[in-house]
Amino acid sequence: MTERQCPLCAGDATLVRPLPAHGRKEIRGIDCDRCGTYYLTEQAKMELGDPGRSRDRVMVSWVTRERSEQESPITLCSSSYKPSGEPDGVRIDEVLNTMAPHSIPERIDRALLNLARRSRHPGDPVVVDAGKDWPLLFTENREALDFTLRHMVRSGLLDEFSSNDQGGG
Repeated sequence: MTERQCPLCAGDATLVRPLPAHGRKEIRGIDCDRCGTYYLTEQAKMELGDPGRSRDRVMVSWVTRERSEQESPITLCSSSYKPSGEPDGVRIDEVLNTMAPHSIPERIDRALLNLARRSRHPGDPVVVDAGKDWPLLFTENREALDFTLRHMVRSGLLDEFSSNDQGGG
C-alpha cells in the first residue's frame, strides 16, 4: 500500500488492492478517511480531475462515503463507460444524476439515515468528526457540516450535538 492523495477530496489516502474481480490494471482502490473505500478507473480519475468539476467531486464523495459506510464500496467509471462483461461499475454521470441527493430535504434525510446506522440503539451517542465526516452528512466542508448539525438540532431532528473537530480540511 502506498500513501497518495484522494482524487475526490485531495486528502491523504491509501492505495489499496482492487477487488479480485477487478483484474483490469486501470482500476485503483482508494481508502480515504473522508470519502471511504472506493474504486475508480483511470478514465474516471481523469474525468473528475478537471478543475471545473470540484462540485462533482464533492457530490461523488458523498456517495462513495455512504456506500463505504454501508460496506458496499462503489466502482466509479467514466461517463462514457459501456459495460462489456466486466465487473459492474457506475458511471460518474449516474452517480451525479441518480445516486447523489439534490435537494436540501433529501440531503438531511439521508444524513439522518447515515447517523442512525452509526447508532446501536435510539439515544446512543454518535460521534461525528467535522474534519472527516462532512461527506457522510452530504455537506461540502466542515463549516457546512456544523451548520447542518445545528439546523437538525433546531428542527428537533437531533437532541444535541457537540463539535468533535480533529482538524483537516
